[in-house]
Amino acid sequence: MPIYSGPERRNLRLAGWDYRSPGPYGITLVTHHREWRFGEVDVINGQMVLNDAGTMIEAVWQEMATEFPRITLDAFVVMPNHLHAILHLARQDQDRNPRLGDIIQRYKSITTARYSTGIHTLGWPPYDRRLWQNEFYDHIIRDANDLDRSRRYIAANPANWHRDRDRDPSPTHDAPPATRRRTRPHT
Repeated sequence: MPIYSGPERRNLRLAGWDYRSPGPYGITLVTHHREWRFGEVDVINGQMVLNDAGTMIEAVWQEMATEFPRITLDAFVVMPNHLHAILHLARQDQDRNPRLGDIIQRYKSITTARYSTGIHTLGWPPYDRRLWQNEFYDHIIRDANDLDRSRRYIAANPANWHRDRDRDPSPTHDAPPATRRRTRPHT
C-alpha cells in the first residue's frame, strides 16, 4: 500500500533519451511558488536588474563549468523567479558526461545552501520549504536553427517579461535594499 496519496508526479524527461548524450540542452529552473527572489525587470529598458541573491544565482551558474568540466555554458539569463540557460555536454567519451539531472541537482543544492546563508547573514527573505520547484524543464536542442532560436528566446526574455503568463503579478518586495546592477543575457 503506497504511503503517498497526493497527485502523481509526471516525468518531464523524454522517455528513452540518455541525458548524458552530447550536445546542447536548454533548461529552465523556477523558484518554489514562483516567488520573485532574484531582482526585478526594468520594464522600460527591458533589462533584468539583479539583487544580491540574483548575483549569487548567476555566479553559481557560471561556476558549474568548473564543477562539471565536461560541460560548456552558453547563453543564460537570471529572471526574478527563474533561470533560463543553455549548456553543452561534451562530444567525446559520452559515458563520462554527467547526467543533465545531476548537474541541475548540484546547482539547486549549491544555490539553496548559499541562499540559506543569505537569509541568516544578509536578511534575504526566507523561502517556504525549498528555494526551487522540484522539477525543471529541459529542451533537447536538435540543430543549429534550434540553438539560435533558443539563444534569441533567452536574450529577449527580460524584454518580454510583461507578457510572461506564468510570472507572479505580486512579487515579494519585502527584501532589504540590495545592491542592484543591470545585466544583459549572457551569450
